[in-house]
Amino acid sequence: MTPRKPKLKQTSERDDWDYESESASDARRQPARASDPAGLRRTSKHRAPKQPVKPPQKKARSEGSAKAREKESASRKQASLVERISPDIFTRRLIRSIWVIFLSVAAVSILLFIYFFFDGWRFFALRDVQVEGNVLLKRESVKGIAERYAKDGVWRANLKKIREEVYSTGYVKSVEVTRVLPDMIKVVVAERDPIALARLGSSVVCVDREGVMFGDQSLLKAKGVTPLLNDLEESRDQPSKYNQERLAVYQKLMTDLDSSSEKLSSRIQEVFFKKWPEVYVTIEAPDKEGVITVYLGKEEFRIRLNAALDVLDAINRQDLAALNVFRISDAEKLIGARISYLNATSPNRVVVGLEE
Repeated sequence: MTPRKPKLKQTSERDDWDYESESASDARRQPARASDPAGLRRTSKHRAPKQPVKPPQKKARSEGSAKAREKESASRKQASLVERISPDIFTRRLIRSIWVIFLSVAAVSILLFIYFFFDGWRFFALRDVQVEGNVLLKRESVKGIAERYAKDGVWRANLKKIREEVYSTGYVKSVEVTRVLPDMIKVVVAERDPIALARLGSSVVCVDREGVMFGDQSLLKAKGVTPLLNDLEESRDQPSKYNQERLAVYQKLMTDLDSSSEKLSSRIQEVFFKKWPEVYVTIEAPDKEGVITVYLGKEEFRIRLNAALDVLDAINRQDLAALNVFRISDAEKLIGARISYLNATSPNRVVVGLEE
């Protein structure tokens, strides 16, 4: 059995090791002792405790958060004060709506007051009517119409009624009526241009290039006597294609008859279109009792009418030789007879019809 070592010996060996360790440590720290004025070695027991230093950034953050908390607290106080003083959102909207309605009613009332005040004022009383574009339509007629619908002043004049009544005269194609404040009304018209006279029942009316009938024969007095047109349809307001086609042939007839120095259109009394597109005309009888119908066909109107007039002149002169030139059979029977019609569609051989 192995004998135990005594504990005292083990303890003295550990103490010798500790002593040597401290001696070596003191030798290493010798310069530190020299610098120490008190000649004492500082240990952890003698050092002053170090105060913890907060980073600058954390301090700034803490200061900022403190200010934010102060602002938030102030805003909460202010909000609570506003909530106590001001009404809720529904009341604010109601008050705003009431103000809007009040201001709107006030504005309308002021405008109505101004309107009725100035409307009855003599400042807007009709002083004159300006008419432009009228040749056939008399200015006095237009002025009378405007005055009838502007009794309460220019501001309240019924321009629509004025326009309708001026148009109903039939002389115009379009009418424009405007106010010239404070005391005038302006009427601008585009009149119809009459190119022929047409028989409409027992009356005679004018016809323009659109085939519209209007007015009476007095409107063409300045243009001289023109043959009357027959077989047209009645058209008072709207253009008529039916009439326009016959007017085109009528104008061709008139141009052809007046193409020479001797104008033959004055010899014609009326123009007919009974067998469209053929043309029939009436001329005065040699004895001036009644009329004679002349058939001219579709073309060469001047040549054919000239031939018919030459035959009538030869009959009136009782010139049988001239009648034979036109190849008229039984020319002797025509002397002193009453002629009903002449068919000149073949100018070299005019057919003469006698009254029964």
